[in-house]
Amino acid sequence: YYNDNQRNEYDDSPLIVAIIDGLTYTVPHKVDYKMEQVLKHVKQVLPKIVCYLNIDKKMTELSADYLAACLRFISKLIQYGHIMDNLKDSSIFSAHLKRGQSFHVRCTAIQLLALFIKNESSERDLNTILSLIEFDQSPFIRSNAVQQLYKLPLFTKHQDCFLNNLHLVERLWRLLNEHQDFNLRCCLAQLYYTSTGGPRPPACLATTVRL
Repeated sequence: YYNDNQRNEYDDSPLIVAIIDGLTYTVPHKVDYKMEQVLKHVKQVLPKIVCYLNIDKKMTELSADYLAACLRFISKLIQYGHIMDNLKDSSIFSAHLKRGQSFHVRCTAIQLLALFIKNESSERDLNTILSLIEFDQSPFIRSNAVQQLYKLPLFTKHQDCFLNNLHLVERLWRLLNEHQDFNLRCCLAQLYYTSTGGPRPPACLATTVRL
């Protein structure tokens, strides 16, 4: 598995990706160790991650697996508090959501951006994913984005959260009733029920929605 190069005997990307994932698992939680030990560990690993993060500029055919593994490493740094609050930025995940990236990289970026939204309560990034659900041309990407939102989930119907507001409820309701893709509508229904509990938003109570 770690050296599955049957298609290309010179391709060692499965091994490199496994090493990067292994390094990701070794990232310690900042509060559990002395600051000097944490900084020393991260400084030893981070240059290699940056190197493989930029390898797609030279070897585009291998970039998908490398990029996904590097994005997971950066997400773990943010999640475990190795990056200061004023420097936390989700733009690296948002940049890999765009068309032109491989399906694997886009799905990984969606998953990590959803985790960032849950941890940081970022309304801007939530709007980014909702716009992806609304306008992206790939039905698989749209469905995957919704699935990542309700699998976490960002919040539940009884949870007091900054993201849980009337505007979001009405937007989810509109998406649920406008899309023609039955698979996406099923995912949106699950997300809507998980987040709001199921009732119609107040703005829709006096209207009839054609399904």
